[in-house]
Amino acid sequence: MKTDFLIHVVILLTALFLSCSSEPGVDVPEEENEQPVLTVSPAQSINVAATGGSSVISVSTNQGSWSAGSNQTWCKISDKTAGQFTIAVDPNGTAVARDATVTVTAGAALPLQIIVNQRANTSQDSEDFGYGDEQKWD
Repeated sequence: MKTDFLIHVVILLTALFLSCSSEPGVDVPEEENEQPVLTVSPAQSINVAATGGSSVISVSTNQGSWSAGSNQTWCKISDKTAGQFTIAVDPNGTAVARDATVTVTAGAALPLQIIVNQRANTSQDSEDFGYGDEQKWD
């Protein structure tokens, strides 16, 4: 009789032990355990002619929403859609190359930067540099 009672107690304790969890009925979704991801393509830099141009950038993230911005007014962000945006670069009217940084952010993911390199305008007329307007000295 003692043995039957002891067997029942052991079975009951085993069933109780196996059915317990730290938070009953609460399952943690896998998305909460994922690391934040943000990727862009092309990833590092874009080279643009002095005449200007545009480039479409693809964005992939598990953060729901993202944003992009430029640190220069001549380098504009447009056509933002679910998975891409366009970098539009104005013509460079100077004889100096210039750079802009486009920063892409998404939730808790580390921000990404795309460097936009624009060539100098080397086809300017001599008048643009002040040549041809020389004064003659007698």
